[in-house]
Amino acid sequence: KPAGAVAVDGVAVTADGAEVAGATYTKETDATGRARVRFVLPPEVLAGDVRVTVAFRTATGTERATARVPVIAN
Repeated sequence: KPAGAVAVDGVAVTADGAEVAGATYTKETDATGRARVRFVLPPEVLAGDVRVTVAFRTATGTERATARVPVIAN
């Protein structure tokens, strides 16, 4: 079952192991358990390794979910 209306405590984005600053995100998941995250990648992502970690506040504490973001090089 989707976790709707869960607080989003923070978002961390890395590109090739380096932190990407300036990510914005919704402060709560919607009814389907989704949160919107927006960020701008640096001009060069050589290895194409981009990861997004989202921290959620739950009744039992903070939980984190990490996912790779596919990047297609020019």
